[in-house]
Amino acid sequence: MKIGHCIFHLNVLCISFALAILFAFIVGLRAACYWYKASTIKIDPGWREGLPESAADAQRPIEPVEPLLSQMFLLQATIEAAAKSAHFNKVAARLTAVAVFFSALSSVLGALVGCQ
Repeated sequence: MKIGHCIFHLNVLCISFALAILFAFIVGLRAACYWYKASTIKIDPGWREGLPESAADAQRPIEPVEPLLSQMFLLQATIEAAAKSAHFNKVAARLTAVAVFFSALSSVLGALVGCQ
């Protein structure tokens, strides 16, 4: 009777470790999505180039003629894009840490219990 009870607990532990691996996989994919978002952020100084392509594009101003003002807008847009990218990278790094923790926990405890 005691042996069957131990086997039941081992099966529950093995299933728990498998779920932890699945959770780590899902969180890792979510982190990859955030890193992809961080890598696709465009620098938008707020003006249009050339003729407007849509009604919304026609509302945007043209690039300032004054070089210093143009550089100021470009610098501001670059800083905003870098801040947004840094935020996505920070979230992705935290999600990756969670995924690595659950993956390592599942592997170590699974090996100790003999699930693998």
